[in-house]
Amino acid sequence: MNTEINFLEKQPWKYRKTVFFVVLFLLLLTIAVSILYIQKSRLEAELTEEKNKIAQLEVQLLEINKSTVNQQQLNNIKDEIKIIRTEEIPVVASYYSSLEGLSNPNQLVGFEHTAENQLVMDAIFSTVEDVANYMEELHEKKYILRTELTAMTKLDKNYQATITIIVDEEALREELGDAEGMD
Repeated sequence: MNTEINFLEKQPWKYRKTVFFVVLFLLLLTIAVSILYIQKSRLEAELTEEKNKIAQLEVQLLEINKSTVNQQQLNNIKDEIKIIRTEEIPVVASYYSSLEGLSNPNQLVGFEHTAENQLVMDAIFSTVEDVANYMEELHEKKYILRTELTAMTKLDKNYQATITIIVDEEALREELGDAEGMD
């Protein structure tokens, strides 16, 4: 009997390790790419949400800035009004003050602020004594330094007098400044 011994052994596949590592590498690479893609999507969603929050905060900040700016403008306007009040003569208040001595407001024909401390008024009086009495009343006021009868003309039954009033600006502002109505 003849027995044949086969000395040829079956060789294992020589690329087995290489293929195993390549497949393992591809599997791990796919897992890593998938994880990165999922994280990227999640981070993009969070970033979009944060951008929306920032946009809302910017809108709120703009509203707050507008109200702050409006308040600052209001304060600036009030400061400017105070400055104007301290620098300007209260002409309107002095006009009403000059009407107090007249028996009828229609007597006043003209009232003008001509210089820094000078007011000129034209009024109609029935007698010369009325003119003198009115000038005396004016001169009793604290803020009036001097009154002058600049001109006087006789009309039919009345007299038209032009009176120049020299005022102390500081005293005029103190006494009549709050009555100007600039609040």
